[in-house]
Amino acid sequence: MSEYHHVRAVVQLALIPIEDPEQIPLLPARGTPLADRARAVAARVGRAQLEVRDALWAAMDAVAGLERTVDRLTRTLALRDAGIELASELISIGADGFDLQRTGPWIDGQEVTVHLALDVRDVPHLLSVRARVEQRPAGAHIHFCDLRGEERDLIVAFVFQQEAKERRRALDAHR
Repeated sequence: MSEYHHVRAVVQLALIPIEDPEQIPLLPARGTPLADRARAVAARVGRAQLEVRDALWAAMDAVAGLERTVDRLTRTLALRDAGIELASELISIGADGFDLQRTGPWIDGQEVTVHLALDVRDVPHLLSVRARVEQRPAGAHIHFCDLRGEERDLIVAFVFQQEAKERRRALDAHR
């Protein structure tokens, strides 16, 4: 039993077996976005200039949105160039990993690279993380390995967002 909450969702993903344990991930982690660095500088604007600070923050929000879009497109194109296409899968996902309803060509304990597209608060994200396969009678559990904090936070936010959607649907159905 997992210590993390899981929710069922259809997501776009690809699982690529890692042949060489020293293999470098296909999609490197992003550096600190320009918008985040600019926010740190804008935070030093004094209280007397609140209108200036608010204008800077609004501009930085727009830059952050553009950075996320460019990052997602760059990652998607890199995957396509490598011959990797994301496919829709119904999974049960949580911060520790996800369950597939099928077994794959993987062996138990094999390491894979997971490319996972998630939309969190209407912002598209494309994660590339290492994982380990655990074969089960009714499918496979893909256990995330060494998630960074921001990746775990995105997955947790996605899980709670999906759960909120399910609750709204259930409430609407009872009205």
